[in-house]
Amino acid sequence: MKKKVVVVAPVFNSSGYSNHARVLLEALKEIEDKVDLYLIPTQWAQSGVDTNEFENKEWFTYLAHKHQINIQTTKLKYDISFQLMIPHEWNTDIADYNIGVTALVETDKISAEWLVAINKMNKVLTISSFNKDTILSSVYNTEQGVIALNDKEKIGLVTFPVREEFISIDAELATVDSQQFEFESNFNFLTCAQIGPRKNVEQTILWFVQAFHSRSDVGLVCKFHMMNNSTIDKDETIKNVQNILKQFPERKCKLYLIHGNLSDRQIHSLYVHPKIKAIVTTTHGESWGLPLFEAAYMGLPVVAPKFSGYLDFLLQEKDVNGKMKRKPFFADVDFVLKGVAPEHVWHPVIIQGSLWAYPNESSFKNRLLEINKDYNRFKTQALKLKEVLRVKYSKDVVNKQYIDSLKDLVDLSDNYDFEDVVVK
Repeated sequence: MKKKVVVVAPVFNSSGYSNHARVLLEALKEIEDKVDLYLIPTQWAQSGVDTNEFENKEWFTYLAHKHQINIQTTKLKYDISFQLMIPHEWNTDIADYNIGVTALVETDKISAEWLVAINKMNKVLTISSFNKDTILSSVYNTEQGVIALNDKEKIGLVTFPVREEFISIDAELATVDSQQFEFESNFNFLTCAQIGPRKNVEQTILWFVQAFHSRSDVGLVCKFHMMNNSTIDKDETIKNVQNILKQFPERKCKLYLIHGNLSDRQIHSLYVHPKIKAIVTTTHGESWGLPLFEAAYMGLPVVAPKFSGYLDFLLQEKDVNGKMKRKPFFADVDFVLKGVAPEHVWHPVIIQGSLWAYPNESSFKNRLLEINKDYNRFKTQALKLKEVLRVKYSKDVVNKQYIDSLKDLVDLSDNYDFEDVVVK
């Protein structure tokens, strides 16, 4: 009999976790004939529903309907669960064997509560080497004893795949796809972020304007939101950006704000828009950094602090005097590791005493000026990285990561034993 596998995830929302959920489900679709799949849709924070059409949307709806039928009629407990959320939200009662899937956190340590939650799960899949190292290095001495990871072998890595269907978008087509995005300036940087403490958006805007204050030919394209894609959110986002720009009444450089629920194709067309030359961030840290990953595999140069999850794909092997060394294939920004400010602590997600990156102002500005002055050098490097990522993070490779997490639990062989068939 097939194992009953349920995925608990915010698959229908508009968020990074929702993208992650769809990747997981699409991987499991590869073995749909070997397991009995179900879906429990959840809400991710205050994000809205993704109103775009996306691949397998009807199939996801069908899996959610199967779950509803199960709880109303058969009420069978699931054999295996994949629960895509932050650790303290996991529920070990959902299935006999529970797999937690999480992007975790962007600081150098996780909370004791999260370690306890991780220890309760049978397996945990996280998104980057940075996250995995954070789990392994987090240890707490308490009156009840030491709290640490109880089994290193239970931690695995799963990543995002390159979206090959968008790789072929060229600059001319991107202009058509992004016709609503008309940029007066010819040399523009792109930044994509949810406005909040971790993304450090205010510094990105301030330092860009200061670097190009008198340049009318340079712009910053901001794909921003605060909580969701509502009209209220758009108004609040505009107010936030305007408050920053009030400091520069005489600026000539341009700033463009994009808000709303863009389709995957629209987002990818921005990465190859003829007037967008690089993607930039002054983030304090990322578990993975999906916009940076997408931009990188589309061949767009990246400017970012040399810290956290995106180093998995932005650092690559390079021959240096006959020895292979991991080198940055992006414009890396200097930083210092310092404690998270008290007002940004959010227990148990971002805990007191944890560290994240504070980018160096002059280093960031210099990188922007370098790319503007010597663009071909950075573009050539970005195109080399693009070809590496297409192989290293292909859909087949990522699907295998998820499927391998079930290899000891599910018979994944193609052999069929007719002796097991019972005729009634």
